[in-house]
Amino acid sequence: VTGGTDGIGKAYCRELAARGLNIVIISRSMDKLRVTAEELEKDFGIVTSIIQADFTEGTRDLYLNIKEQLGDKEIGILVNNVGVMYDYPSLFLEVPETKIWQCINVNMMSVTMMTYIILPEMVKRRRGLVINMSSTSSFYPLPLMAAYSASKVKNFKRENNGDQHHSAGYLESEQGVV
Repeated sequence: VTGGTDGIGKAYCRELAARGLNIVIISRSMDKLRVTAEELEKDFGIVTSIIQADFTEGTRDLYLNIKEQLGDKEIGILVNNVGVMYDYPSLFLEVPETKIWQCINVNMMSVTMMTYIILPEMVKRRRGLVINMSSTSSFYPLPLMAAYSASKVKNFKRENNGDQHHSAGYLESEQGVV
């Protein structure tokens, strides 16, 4: 579960753990990772693994490191949850370039690369599920949130599903609609 230490991501961790699944949590704060892992293990008696990763970086090395840390773990469900919005709604030309890159790296690159890392083993096993959290903001252009709404992945599943539908499942949800 990317972004699994707060909000919807943490709720996914808890729901999956309640069903007896072991959890790999990927997030940027090591303190939150440790606390969340301890909570899940104590509350549900499952095994957790933690990977510290700052998706705002968006570098190839980031994803190589994640892949290495995952090792030979069998990932049955990938929850692409991590997301970011800039500090407050702003006119597009007033959003700092670094914030735009963060939106792209976190909201788009993470979904693409995490799926690229995990999907091959799901295809080999002929089972697995990829859940992509999106946002209702991806349906409409939003004033003062152009870069954010454009970066929320809505069509990745639809474009990729034709290639992989016999091997692994996709579930796409728009935050607020689920």
